[in-house]
Amino acid sequence: MLSLGRLFAADHADGTLEQLLLSAAPLGVIAAAKAFAHWLVAGLPLVLIAPLIALQYDLPALLYPVLALSLLLGTPVLSLIGANRSRSHGSGCAAAACFCRCWCCRCMSRC
Repeated sequence: MLSLGRLFAADHADGTLEQLLLSAAPLGVIAAAKAFAHWLVAGLPLVLIAPLIALQYDLPALLYPVLALSLLLGTPVLSLIGANRSRSHGSGCAAAACFCRCWCCRCMSRC
């Protein structure tokens, strides 16, 4: 989850961000796909390892499903919020703010 601030930084560095702006795909779908990919790499392993960590901390067995369900619901939401924050407020990357401005007005100017 710590990498959310740099979600669009690599795309800006190699020019992919401009290509995403020019593509025919809706930018909301692209941002959702990036958030889903981030969740697969960062959130899903956390969900899968949580019962083992709960066992280590002697959490009652009845709470394992509650823990897994809460992480299964919470981690994708955190990825979506982080992608939106990274895209709109430019946290950690000026390219994300440019992406948001261009996404709103569909301008093709360089930032």
